[in-house]
Amino acid sequence: MLVFNQRKELGFNKRYSEHMNNTLKPIFTSSIYKWKQKLSNTQIAIIQSILDDDMKLMEYSAIDVQAVLPQVRYKIDDR
Repeated sequence: MLVFNQRKELGFNKRYSEHMNNTLKPIFTSSIYKWKQKLSNTQIAIIQSILDDDMKLMEYSAIDVQAVLPQVRYKIDDR
């Protein structure tokens, strides 16, 4: 389990290799905070809003972001 990157078989279909290539490398920490550069404040606020209960359960703290959340509209299917 600790040398997962040295496995003989890919463990995934080759057509997904672009997405899965990091699973063939040793553990690295350079991507830990990449989300702070890639996500907007609005995206972070939406994610934190949706995952609030789960974040609390796992003892993650929400970060303070200033964002205007869009109104979310949904239709309830009353079949």
